[in-house]
Amino acid sequence: MEITLPAGACTIEATIDWGRSQPLIVRTTPGQIVEIEVRNRWGAWAALWAISFGKNSYLVLTEVERKTNRSA
Repeated sequence: MEITLPAGACTIEATIDWGRSQPLIVRTTPGQIVEIEVRNRWGAWAALWAISFGKNSYLVLTEVERKTNRSA
C-alpha cells in the first residue's frame, strides 16, 4: 500500500479484525519515502493468548531502514 503524507510528524496505526498495533510516529521531509513493516508479534502458536490479552499489541509496526548506494 502506498500513502502520500504531508511532511512532518504523522502517527500510523495498523488494525486487522480485533488486533491492532501501538501507534508509530513517523517524521518525514518533503519527497521522502518511508517504508513501514507490519507483522504479527505473537505468531500462530500464541493466537489464543493474543486474542484474549494482546489485542492492542497483536501487530507491530517498524520503520524499515532504507539502504542507499553511495558511489565514490
